Amino acid sequence: MEMRQDTKISLTQELLEEGVPKSHIARHLEISRRTVIRWSQGIQEAGSLAAFLEVYHQAKCGPRRKRKRDADLQRRIHTLRLKHRDCCGQKLQYFLEKEYGQQVSVTTIYKVLREQFTLRSKWQTNQLLAEASQHLPAASYAANLVPGVAFLLSLLLEKHKQAERHAAEFEKIRGELRQELQKLRQESAAQLSQVKTELLLLKARVHNSDPR
Repeated sequence: MEMRQDTKISLTQELLEEGVPKSHIARHLEISRRTVIRWSQGIQEAGSLAAFLEVYHQAKCGPRRKRKRDADLQRRIHTLRLKHRDCCGQKLQYFLEKEYGQQVSVTTIYKVLREQFTLRSKWQTNQLLAEASQHLPAASYAANLVPGVAFLLSLLLEKHKQAERHAAEFEKIRGELRQELQKLRQESAAQLSQVKTELLLLKARVHNSDPR
Protein backbone atom coordinates (compact mmCIF):
# COMPACT_ATOMS: atom_id res chain seq x y z
CA MET A 1 0.00 0.00 0.00
CA GLU A 2 1.40 3.40 -0.98
CA MET A 3 2.28 5.75 1.86
CA ARG A 4 0.24 8.95 2.16
CA GLN A 5 1.97 12.25 1.57
CA ASP A 6 1.16 13.62 5.03
CA THR A 7 2.71 10.48 6.53
CA LYS A 8 5.87 11.03 4.48
CA ILE A 9 6.00 14.66 5.65
CA SER A 10 5.67 13.60 9.29
CA LEU A 11 8.34 10.94 8.92
CA THR A 12 10.61 13.42 7.16
CA GLN A 13 10.34 15.84 10.09
CA GLU A 14 10.97 13.11 12.66
CA LEU A 15 13.99 11.75 10.78
CA LEU A 16 15.44 15.23 10.35
CA GLU A 17 15.14 15.81 14.08
CA GLU A 18 17.00 12.53 14.63
CA GLY A 19 19.83 13.82 12.45
CA VAL A 20 19.29 11.45 9.52
CA PRO A 21 20.85 12.85 6.28
CA LYS A 22 18.44 14.27 3.73
CA SER A 23 19.70 11.95 0.99
CA HIS A 24 18.93 8.87 3.14
CA ILE A 25 15.43 10.16 3.90
CA ALA A 26 14.77 10.82 0.22
CA ARG A 27 15.93 7.33 -0.76
CA HIS A 28 13.88 5.47 1.85
CA LEU A 29 10.71 7.53 1.31
CA GLU A 30 11.14 7.42 -2.50
CA ILE A 31 11.10 11.19 -2.91
CA SER A 32 13.66 13.67 -4.17
CA ARG A 33 16.16 15.36 -1.91
CA ARG A 34 14.76 18.68 -3.09
CA THR A 35 11.34 17.65 -1.77
CA VAL A 36 12.85 16.91 1.66
CA ILE A 37 14.44 20.36 1.69
CA ARG A 38 11.20 22.04 0.58
CA TRP A 39 9.15 20.29 3.27
CA SER A 40 11.73 21.13 5.94
CA GLN A 41 11.76 24.79 4.96
CA GLY A 42 7.95 24.85 4.84
CA ILE A 43 7.67 23.41 8.34
CA GLN A 44 10.11 26.01 9.65
CA GLU A 45 8.21 28.84 7.98
CA ALA A 46 4.84 27.54 9.21
CA GLY A 47 6.15 27.22 12.75
CA SER A 48 5.08 23.61 13.33
CA LEU A 49 4.39 20.35 11.54
CA ALA A 50 0.62 20.64 12.10
CA ALA A 51 0.50 24.16 10.66
CA PHE A 52 2.47 23.11 7.59
CA LEU A 53 0.20 20.09 6.99
CA GLU A 54 -2.85 22.37 7.14
CA VAL A 55 -1.34 24.76 4.61
CA TYR A 56 -0.22 21.80 2.47
CA HIS A 57 -3.71 20.28 2.31
CA GLN A 58 -5.33 23.63 1.54
CA ALA A 59 -2.90 24.16 -1.33
CA LYS A 60 -3.58 20.67 -2.70
CA CYS A 61 -7.37 20.84 -2.34
CA GLY A 62 -7.86 24.43 -3.44
CA PRO A 63 -8.52 25.37 -7.09
CA ARG A 64 -5.43 26.03 -9.15
CA ARG A 65 -5.33 29.29 -11.01
CA LYS A 66 -4.49 29.09 -14.67
CA ARG A 67 -1.22 30.78 -15.45
CA LYS A 68 -1.62 33.78 -17.66
CA ARG A 69 1.02 34.77 -20.11
CA ASP A 70 2.14 38.35 -20.27
CA ALA A 71 -0.19 40.32 -22.54
CA ASP A 72 2.69 42.41 -23.88
CA LEU A 73 4.59 39.24 -24.79
CA GLN A 74 1.62 37.83 -26.68
CA ARG A 75 1.13 41.08 -28.56
CA ARG A 76 4.82 41.26 -29.47
CA ILE A 77 4.89 37.67 -30.74
CA HIS A 78 1.75 38.24 -32.83
CA THR A 79 3.16 41.47 -34.24
CA LEU A 80 6.45 39.84 -35.17
CA ARG A 81 4.62 36.86 -36.67
CA LEU A 82 2.63 39.17 -38.96
CA LYS A 83 5.67 41.30 -39.75
CA HIS A 84 7.90 38.32 -40.57
CA ARG A 85 5.36 35.99 -42.12
CA ASP A 86 7.59 33.06 -42.99
CA CYS A 87 9.89 33.09 -39.96
CA CYS A 88 10.03 30.21 -37.51
CA GLY A 89 10.01 30.13 -33.73
CA GLN A 90 13.79 30.43 -33.55
CA LYS A 91 13.71 33.63 -35.63
CA LEU A 92 10.89 35.04 -33.50
CA GLN A 93 13.03 34.30 -30.45
CA TYR A 94 15.88 36.23 -32.07
CA PHE A 95 13.66 39.23 -32.98
CA LEU A 96 12.16 39.34 -29.47
CA GLU A 97 15.59 39.62 -27.94
CA LYS A 98 16.88 42.04 -30.58
CA GLU A 99 13.91 44.45 -30.72
CA TYR A 100 12.52 44.16 -27.21
CA GLY A 101 15.39 42.72 -25.16
CA GLN A 102 13.13 39.89 -24.00
CA GLN A 103 14.35 36.29 -23.78
CA VAL A 104 11.62 33.71 -24.37
CA SER A 105 11.86 29.96 -25.00
CA VAL A 106 10.88 28.59 -28.40
CA THR A 107 8.30 26.34 -26.73
CA THR A 108 6.51 29.36 -25.24
CA ILE A 109 6.54 31.13 -28.60
CA TYR A 110 4.87 28.17 -30.31
CA LYS A 111 2.25 27.94 -27.55
CA VAL A 112 1.36 31.60 -28.06
CA LEU A 113 1.21 31.16 -31.82
CA ARG A 114 -1.13 28.17 -31.55
CA GLU A 115 -3.64 30.30 -29.64
CA GLN A 116 -4.20 32.56 -32.65
CA PHE A 117 -2.61 31.02 -35.73
CA THR A 118 -3.03 27.65 -37.41
CA LEU A 119 0.53 26.53 -37.71
CA ARG A 120 1.60 24.71 -40.83
CA SER A 121 3.66 21.56 -40.70
CA LYS A 122 6.70 23.66 -41.50
CA TRP A 123 6.67 25.05 -37.98
CA GLN A 124 6.54 21.60 -36.45
CA THR A 125 9.26 20.42 -38.79
CA ASN A 126 11.51 23.31 -37.78
CA GLN A 127 10.90 22.53 -34.13
CA LEU A 128 11.82 18.89 -34.68
CA LEU A 129 14.92 19.91 -36.60
CA ALA A 130 15.92 22.21 -33.75
CA GLU A 131 15.60 19.34 -31.29
CA ALA A 132 17.38 16.93 -33.62
CA SER A 133 20.28 19.36 -34.02
CA GLN A 134 21.10 18.78 -30.37
CA HIS A 135 21.99 15.18 -31.24
CA LEU A 136 24.29 16.03 -34.16
CA PRO A 137 27.50 15.55 -32.11
CA ALA A 138 26.42 12.04 -31.13
CA ALA A 139 25.42 11.24 -34.71
CA SER A 140 28.74 12.58 -36.00
CA TYR A 141 30.63 10.51 -33.45
CA ALA A 142 28.70 7.40 -34.46
CA ALA A 143 29.37 8.09 -38.14
CA ASN A 144 33.10 8.40 -37.43
CA LEU A 145 33.02 5.34 -35.21
CA VAL A 146 31.54 2.96 -37.81
CA PRO A 147 34.47 3.13 -40.28
CA GLY A 148 36.87 2.58 -37.38
CA VAL A 149 34.95 -0.50 -36.27
CA ALA A 150 34.89 -1.82 -39.83
CA PHE A 151 38.66 -1.28 -40.10
CA LEU A 152 39.26 -3.18 -36.85
CA LEU A 153 37.02 -6.02 -38.00
CA SER A 154 38.93 -6.25 -41.29
CA LEU A 155 42.20 -6.43 -39.34
CA LEU A 156 40.83 -9.19 -37.14
CA LEU A 157 39.63 -11.10 -40.20
CA GLU A 158 43.05 -10.79 -41.85
CA LYS A 159 44.74 -11.96 -38.64
CA HIS A 160 42.39 -14.93 -38.55
CA LYS A 161 43.23 -15.81 -42.14
CA GLN A 162 46.95 -15.56 -41.37
CA ALA A 163 46.51 -17.83 -38.36
CA GLU A 164 44.72 -20.38 -40.53
CA ARG A 165 47.51 -20.24 -43.12
CA HIS A 166 50.15 -20.67 -40.43
CA ALA A 167 48.25 -23.61 -38.96
CA ALA A 168 48.06 -25.25 -42.40
CA GLU A 169 51.78 -24.70 -42.98
CA PHE A 170 52.55 -26.11 -39.54
CA GLU A 171 50.52 -29.24 -40.27
CA LYS A 172 52.31 -29.63 -43.60
CA ILE A 173 55.73 -29.32 -41.98
CA ARG A 174 54.75 -31.73 -39.20
CA GLY A 175 53.60 -34.28 -41.79
CA GLU A 176 56.87 -33.96 -43.69
CA LEU A 177 58.84 -34.40 -40.46
CA ARG A 178 56.85 -37.53 -39.64
CA GLN A 179 57.66 -38.96 -43.05
CA GLU A 180 61.37 -38.13 -42.66
CA LEU A 181 61.41 -39.69 -39.18
CA GLN A 182 59.72 -42.83 -40.44
CA LYS A 183 62.23 -43.04 -43.28
CA LEU A 184 65.15 -42.61 -40.87
CA ARG A 185 63.74 -45.32 -38.61
CA GLN A 186 63.46 -47.71 -41.53
CA GLU A 187 67.00 -46.92 -42.72
CA SER A 188 68.34 -47.29 -39.17
CA ALA A 189 66.59 -50.61 -38.77
CA ALA A 190 68.04 -51.83 -42.08
CA GLN A 191 71.54 -50.68 -41.16
CA LEU A 192 71.24 -52.28 -37.72
CA SER A 193 70.13 -55.54 -39.28
CA GLN A 194 73.06 -55.40 -41.69
CA VAL A 195 75.49 -54.75 -38.85
CA LYS A 196 74.09 -57.66 -36.85
CA THR A 197 74.43 -59.92 -39.85
CA GLU A 198 78.04 -58.87 -40.43
CA LEU A 199 78.84 -59.44 -36.74
CA LEU A 200 77.37 -62.93 -36.85
CA LEU A 201 79.41 -63.76 -39.98
CA LEU A 202 82.56 -62.38 -38.42
CA LYS A 203 81.95 -64.40 -35.27
CA ALA A 204 81.44 -67.53 -37.32
CA ARG A 205 84.71 -66.96 -39.21
CA VAL A 206 86.59 -66.43 -36.01
CA HIS A 207 85.16 -69.59 -34.59
CA ASN A 208 86.08 -71.62 -37.67
CA SER A 209 89.61 -70.31 -37.73
CA ASP A 210 90.20 -71.25 -34.10
CA PRO A 211 92.68 -74.32 -34.11
CA ARG A 212 91.11 -75.82 -30.96
